[in-house]
Amino acid sequence: MQAIVLKSYPMGLIVTFLVCIVGVVEGTVIAVVMEWNNPSVWSIHFDFQLLAILYAVSIIYQEVLILIKIIIITIT
Repeated sequence: MQAIVLKSYPMGLIVTFLVCIVGVVEGTVIAVVMEWNNPSVWSIHFDFQLLAILYAVSIIYQEVLILIKIIIITIT
């Protein structure tokens, strides 16, 4: 599927980013549906779980900034 899209849409990084975002949304929806009645799963404790979440958010934030810079450079 991605190969077909990349032939007609040359900005492969954006296509890959969008595929990843769709996967994140799908995973989030499935997690919410599966754990709807279990609120203890959603509680965040001050331990390595919180550290892992903060690390993941910082990595995603950096990737989004890089993608925005690439889009700006490509457009201008």
